[in-house]
Parts: sequence; structure tokens; C-alpha cells
Amino acid sequence: MPAAAVLPASAGGGGSPVVNRPALVTSGPGAYWKEGTLAPMSGGTATVTVDPSSSLQKWIGFGGTFNEAGWDALSVLSQADRDRAIRLLFSATEGANFAWGRLPLGASDYAMDRYTLDDTPENAADPNMDHFSIERDKLRLIPFIKAAQLVKGDIKFWASPWTPPAWMKNPAKFDGTDAPPSGGSGTFTAKMKSDSATLAAYALYFAKYIEEYAKQGIAIDRVSPQNEPGYATRYPSCNWDDGALGTFVGTHLGPTLAAHNLATKVWFGTLSNDTTYPTDIMSLTADALKYTDGVTLQWNTIGRIPSILSAHSSFQIMQSEHKCGNYPFTVAGTPAFNPEKPPNDQAYAVESWGYLKQWIVANSNGYSAWNMVLDVNGKNLDAQRPWPQNALLVVPQRKAADRYAGVLRVPSPLLLRRSGRRARGDHRGRRRGIQEPRREFGHRALQLGRGGDDHRGARRRKDGSSSNASTRLGDDLLEGLIE
Repeated sequence: MPAAAVLPASAGGGGSPVVNRPALVTSGPGAYWKEGTLAPMSGGTATVTVDPSSSLQKWIGFGGTFNEAGWDALSVLSQADRDRAIRLLFSATEGANFAWGRLPLGASDYAMDRYTLDDTPENAADPNMDHFSIERDKLRLIPFIKAAQLVKGDIKFWASPWTPPAWMKNPAKFDGTDAPPSGGSGTFTAKMKSDSATLAAYALYFAKYIEEYAKQGIAIDRVSPQNEPGYATRYPSCNWDDGALGTFVGTHLGPTLAAHNLATKVWFGTLSNDTTYPTDIMSLTADALKYTDGVTLQWNTIGRIPSILSAHSSFQIMQSEHKCGNYPFTVAGTPAFNPEKPPNDQAYAVESWGYLKQWIVANSNGYSAWNMVLDVNGKNLDAQRPWPQNALLVVPQRKAADRYAGVLRVPSPLLLRRSGRRARGDHRGRRRGIQEPRREFGHRALQLGRGGDDHRGARRRKDGSSSNASTRLGDDLLEGLIE
């Protein structure tokens, strides 16, 4: 198709209500982001084949992750630009229409600093959650969430901790380790305590979180008990004893949520370490299964979906964290690491299209981005190995009198299509403070970014596959680049 071709939208029929849907705008390789007037096509046909005899998985939607660093970046924008950024992510008519939001329960690696919701003096035990508080979240996370709710009133939320409160771990550290990125041993590896009193307190921690967020008008639909339990990292993280995660769900977390009359279900995970996966998944006891209706998988565990569905056919599979690109380790078929800034380029857009395709073909039910918004540096709490990470929206910032000034930039795009929605597009234009891409295939053209959740270098087993072949089908769908 010629660059900047426009296909008119249809207006409903057969008694169905008329839906105003923008036209489809297409571009070809080498013809992205051309200035000029879009030329409507007078003809042309498209073939769509529907096989009613083949029923595939139920799709529950795309989503993204709310992190403190995202709202911190958005806070430097004008109110108009900040509102527009939120619409780009959550609006059904102007943006990606994200259906799910992933929330960190305490600090993730993209918090402004390390914290949990029950930090105590001298890391003293607090089994009754007397020190529990979400006041910290009211500064950044909750305003971010509420801004999304104003645009997408029916958005659903699921939450996972990167670390329990430090007093629940041995040793009492926020991070999982201080082992250097170049390899070698650190001075500690923090692990969740396994005694019943600590696990009961941790279950209460979840219940208090769900209850306090409900008071803010934020319903937590699902929780996962631990982000990446198979990895100890130089940012908030936590290892668990073999088999302990499932025992925690069945013996403590599930019964505690039920005792508090909470409808929140468990998505078991988030599981990304394929080496520890068998031990983790086998810990799902019969008691744990009473409260679990799905799993959250990311990175290396995509190949485990068939065995999960074979054992638990009704489980939902949520891909919980899109790969971030710009890897400081070797990943076949991807460009060299850029230590200065996240590239947000076409190569990553092509790579990302491949990941979307792979997970949907593999029977996932949903797909979550990592950071939705970051500043131009894109770095997390791991100071030993800075890793500039891609994000959906980027806010260039400059320091001035202890404040930042910035404009919103939408990086190189990734096309996300919401099921059942017609393609659409609009004229390309630059508004003050925002560089804005055309919209294509039912979603704002955005680049999915995976935050710095993997800082384990060669210790982490990547899937090793090149996305070039699988993404070739998406090449003609890739919208243009800003840089």
C-alpha cells in the first residue's frame, strides 16, 4: 500500500448502533512519518478469513505497569500534556485502551527509592501490621492510577510485590543481593523467612493493601505473591525456599483473603526463571488451587504454557512483563547495548511485534507492558549496572532549580490492536509540548517497554530466539519513527 493511504471506516449495520471509528492509516517501509496530506483511497479490497470451527483462547486485554518513576516523569508536564499522555494509554478513542494495570505492592525497581508498606524502626517484626501505611503511594502511584481511572473507568488492577517488608527476610534487606553484575559472590542473598508467623503476617500485608486501596476507590482484582521468585537482584527482590510460594498461597494468603471477605483471586507468579519454574509451579498444592485461577509468566517461561493449560485448562495466562530491549547482555538478533539512553527505535518495534505474536500464538490471555512512562534516561534502582530501558512514553527532562521541565515524546511505535476493534488513524501533527504519532490498528502507535527487571546478565537464561523471522509479517504494519 502507498504511504499515507487512508481507508474509510464503516458505520455499522444490521441493526447495530453506529460507531464512529477513525480510518485506517497505513505506511510502508522507508515511508514513515512523511509530512504532507493523507490521500484517501478510492478503492481496494482486503480479505479476512474467519474459521468458525476453530475457537481460540479468550482475550482479556492489554495492560501496562504503574511505577513511581512514571508519575514522576509525567509530573513535569503541563496539565494538558499530562492528561493527553494518560489518554494515549487508556482512552478507547484516542489511545491504547489498556484494560489492565499492574501495580507494585511496595517498591519495584522503578520506584524513586526502596520502601515497603510496612517499614519498621530497626526492622522490628510487626505481625499485626501496626506500621502499615499507603501514605507513600498517595504521592505518586495513586495519583497515576486515579488519572487512568478518569479516562478508563472499568480498568482492572492486579498487584505483585517485588519484596516483602525487610523484617520478613533473612537478612533484612530490600534487595535480593549485592552480587556484582560482572559475576562473583555478594555479601548477602536475601530470602523470605519460612516460619508460620512471618507468612501469616505477609498474608495480612496483602489483605491490608487490598482493603486500603479499596478505600481509595481502587479495586484489586488479582494478586501475584512474588515478582520473579527465582532471581535475587540488586533492587527490591526476594528468593523463596523451594516449594514455599505455593504453600504460602494455600495455607496463608488465600485463607486470609477469604477471612477478610475479599474477592481478590490469585494469579500465581510472576514466574520468569525457567530453571526454578518446575519447583515453583509444583508448589501449587490442592489448597493453593482453591484460590488460584491463573498464572503470570514473563520472559523465559513462555514455553511452559502448554503444560500449564494441560494441567489447569481453566487457568488464565497473563504475560506479565514485556521485554524491554537494549540488553546489557547478549540476546540473539538484537542490536548492541546502548549504555547512554534507550533507543526506542524501529529495531525494537520489530522485536516487540514478535513478542506480541509469540505470546498470543502461545495461548496467553492477556499481555502487559512494563513501564508505561519514563524519563529520557530510563534507568532503575540498580546503580551498579545502569540499564537504559524503553518505555511507552518518554518525557525528556532537564534539571533547573530542583525542578524539571520537559515535553512528552512518544517514542518509536509498537502497534497494539484491541480485539474486535476497527483500525483507525488521524492526521499527523505536532502540538506544543507533544510529538504525536498516528493511530493505527485500534491502538495508539506506542512502543512497549520492559523495565529493568532483569539485571542478572549471563546468569539469566534468555529464550535465545531471534525475533526477525516471526516479526517479518508485522513489518508492513509498523508505524513511523520520530527519531
